[in-house]
Amino acid sequence: MESTAIQDKDTLPQPAQRKKYSIWLVLVGVALVGIYADEILIAFAGQDTTNPQSASGVLFWTALFFALLWKRRGKSGWTGVAIGIGIAFVVLIACGGIRGFVQGRSIPYQLGKAAAAINNSEHKQTSAGVRLDKAEAGPGSRMTYYMTLVNLTASEVDKSSLAASVEQDKGRTCGVPNVKKLLDQNVTVGIKYFANDGVLVESFEISRAVCDQLAVKSGASSK
Repeated sequence: MESTAIQDKDTLPQPAQRKKYSIWLVLVGVALVGIYADEILIAFAGQDTTNPQSASGVLFWTALFFALLWKRRGKSGWTGVAIGIGIAFVVLIACGGIRGFVQGRSIPYQLGKAAAAINNSEHKQTSAGVRLDKAEAGPGSRMTYYMTLVNLTASEVDKSSLAASVEQDKGRTCGVPNVKKLLDQNVTVGIKYFANDGVLVESFEISRAVCDQLAVKSGASSK
């Protein structure tokens, strides 16, 4: 019994060792708090900045912190490493979930995805001589569509006729389901028309307020 007690006593950290571990625990703990705060803030911002380097940093510092903690308690440092790695994975997965949730609710992120889907499509939509070439998201809550008049050069465009046509297009655009969904989220939608030689010939913007005004005018003119 006495020899066992002496052996157990020898395996426990001595006061000097405990003090050394305590100092390192504080230093590593401060670094770990900064790393975790950075990851969590980035996640709540919905930014895609998690990379192998930052993930390995979270794993390393968390493992080191728990290895020191377990050593200070007189236990196996490798057990602390295993626990730290497990906790780090949970934190990284949680941050990924937060990031996904925030991005899913972020209008600029949704606009970016919608624009990418249009721009990556191999088949460009063409109707009545007008082709949708690309979409651009931003800045902020804004979506701009770039259209080309495939059969006309800039010199061939009748600008007065085009302006009248565009005025009618505003009302029709307000009623397009996908556009209406954007307007209901206070997104400003811009449409730019280019001749087939790349010259900008007409453009307009619509918002929820503009569509409401057009609806009032339309209602007044129909009476």
